[in-house]
Formats: sequence, C-alpha cells, structure tokens
Amino acid sequence: MTYSEKLKSPKWSRKKYVILERDNYTCQSCLTTEKQLHVHHTYYTVGKEPWDYPNESLITYCETCHNTHHILSGVLKQDLIEFINQDRLHIKPIAQLCILIDNLEQFNHNLSNFLNEQMEFYIKSKKRNNG
Repeated sequence: MTYSEKLKSPKWSRKKYVILERDNYTCQSCLTTEKQLHVHHTYYTVGKEPWDYPNESLITYCETCHNTHHILSGVLKQDLIEFINQDRLHIKPIAQLCILIDNLEQFNHNLSNFLNEQMEFYIKSKKRNNG
C-alpha cells in the first residue's frame, strides 16, 4: 500500500479526526480556521504506519503552513547536503552551523524560521499536556 493510499484509510481518518478535534480545527502555526487543514507528522520512523504515531507528534497546519514547513525543511536539508558534498564541513556540528549562519544569509533566515516554528510547537505541546 502506498503512503497516499494509507492516508485514505479509515485508521488514518480516525487518527486525523482526533488531532483536528484536539487542535480545534485551527492551524497551529497561523491560527486560521478558514483554509484546508492537514495533520502533519513532526517526524517519521521507517516502517511505522501514519496512524501509529503518538498524538503529541502530530499537529494541525493549514495547507499553506504545511507546504511552507516542508519547503523550509527541504531547503535546510539541501543547504547542508550541498556543503557536505563540497567537502567543506570538517569540524564539529555546532561550529559548522555557525559557519553556515555567518556565510549564508538565506540559510540563516531559513534556520531561524525553522527553529522558531519548532519552539512554538514545543511550547504549545507543553501547554496542551500540562493544561
């Protein structure tokens, strides 16, 4: 069964409904309720079915925020892959990130947005779990 077929299954539909209900049918990034909503996996594990993830690892995004998240994640990964392929990274990971931030304005911007989004998600999930 393909991934898109799995997302049409009753098991995923039930899981998706639980997450949408939990998040009040609201994008957890831009807080819109007017756009098509998606349930986003914050990570993937090989061999795990889409509906087998814990609820804490799923978040509601509108279509725009969901696509933006995947684009930014892809851009960050591509920037790192490009530097690794150029054999320009020979030092510890934190120092490598500092070099990238200092030398690539776009990488700095993408990293900042990505980290802010992840921090917002973390804070919201903590509030939900403690509230």
